[in-house]
Amino acid sequence: MTRNKGLDFTIAVVIPAYNCQKHLSRSLDSVFAQTRLPDEIIVVDDGSTDKTSEIAAGFGDRINYIYQENAGASAARNAGINAAKSKWIAFLDADDEWLPEYLESQLEILTKNPELVWTTGNYYTRFDSQDKYAQWNSTSKITKLLKGRDYFEDFFLMLANDINGHTNTTIIRKDVLIETGLFSLEQKKIEDLDLWWRVAYLNPRIGFLIKPLSFYYLGVNQSITSNISEPSFYSKLLLKHINLAKKTEHYESFRKFLAFRISRWARAMLFDQRCDYVRDFVSNFKEFLPLHKRILFRLATINPNVTRKLMCAISTVVRKLNLRKRIVQLREDAS
Repeated sequence: MTRNKGLDFTIAVVIPAYNCQKHLSRSLDSVFAQTRLPDEIIVVDDGSTDKTSEIAAGFGDRINYIYQENAGASAARNAGINAAKSKWIAFLDADDEWLPEYLESQLEILTKNPELVWTTGNYYTRFDSQDKYAQWNSTSKITKLLKGRDYFEDFFLMLANDINGHTNTTIIRKDVLIETGLFSLEQKKIEDLDLWWRVAYLNPRIGFLIKPLSFYYLGVNQSITSNISEPSFYSKLLLKHINLAKKTEHYESFRKFLAFRISRWARAMLFDQRCDYVRDFVSNFKEFLPLHKRILFRLATINPNVTRKLMCAISTVVRKLNLRKRIVQLREDAS
């Protein structure tokens, strides 16, 4: 096992934790099993009421344990970032885990491409109550798009091509996080997207690890990143970033990404039986959608009961025929 050998930068792992007594050991064990150990491991307990603190105490001075009153995932991550002494920050949620080669593989990309200030990568999704898992992104598709490089030139075009990483697969320079403003305390849902989009306006090039070396667990109760189902968070996020993107040179690539993302979110809302909201959502952002999609979404909301039954039937067929390559929980946004 190596530690910092041949590398000229330090790295801190920030783990926000809330009522995660069942999973924190799994997460920390995966960090200590890394072939390249981090320089710091910071666990921020966001006001847990279970035995999270006792689990953390069992790791002794190998971790930096910080307790705060319950304030949410953004505040917990920000506390970890501010406490870190290292140059680089790697994120891992307390209910997820890395495979042993994760950090070493990511740092190889950063070492080979010193101009990069952040990197992300492929991952597996896995239901907490089941033993099966699936790869999120197609390795062949990623390989084709990368064209022999270790990075994407434009973060938003990467997303527009339906390739994305996860917060648990993101490593980024601390000074970039500080400069960008950290996680927004006002963004109660999909706060990671808000930050990554802000980072990308200034740093569009991002490294990407093709091989999935991280597990993102779905259906974990009491997860600090449990999603809030109120769909207005999506609209508020989009309105905020449309205005921000217009002030940058990356607005056109952001527009291409929005055409893809708005369609995805609207479809998820249909599955969530929110037809009334879909009508307003599509209407508010119709300039980013082609005419045929606007018409399809409009037709789908005329009779919500019929739409719900149809989409449930489609979902059943897809599941039985094993056509879905990803394990997806539609009520969660895994971007």
